[in-house]
This record gives sequence, structure tokens and C-alpha cells, in this order.
Amino acid sequence: MESSMLVNIGFGLVLGFLIGWLVEWRLDVSFWNSHIAQLNRREAARRVQAEKEIEEAQIEAGQQVADLRRQLEAEIAELRARSEEQVAAARAKTETGPSRTRQ
Repeated sequence: MESSMLVNIGFGLVLGFLIGWLVEWRLDVSFWNSHIAQLNRREAARRVQAEKEIEEAQIEAGQQVADLRRQLEAEIAELRARSEEQVAAARAKTETGPSRTRQ
């Protein structure tokens, strides 16, 4: 009877260990699943924030490019006007210059 009692105690200990290990394993899996889910939510929030910042930077850069384009077009128009004035002044000078008076 003692040998069967020892076998039953051994079997109970092994079974208890396995059940405890299974419970602990399930708790660990549950913890890591929630931890990973939380990390995924944080990463998604960071990604959304980064995309917002990138979009805002692109909008701002687009506005700066448009402003620079307008500024460049205004400077080009001003240079064209000056150039046309200088050409007209040079033509007028050559038309009223000494070569016309000799004819």
C-alpha cells in the first residue's frame, strides 16, 4: 500500500506541477498578448502623428514653393520691363544720335 501511495503522491505532484505550469503559461501568454497589442496601438498612434507632421510639412513646403514662384515671376517681370526700357532707350539714342544728323 505504501508503494501505491507513493505513486499516487508522485502522480499528484507531477499533475499539480503540470497544471500550475499550464496556468502560468496562459497568464504569460495573456500578458504578452496585451503588451504587444498596447505596443501596436502606440506605434499606430506614433505613425498617425508622424504622417500628420509630414503632411503639414508638405503643405508648408508647397506654400513656400508657391510664394517663391510668385516672387520669381515678379522679379522676372521687373527684369523684362527694365530690359525693354533699356532697349527702347538705346534705340531712341541711336535714332537721335550723330548718324541720323549726318544724313
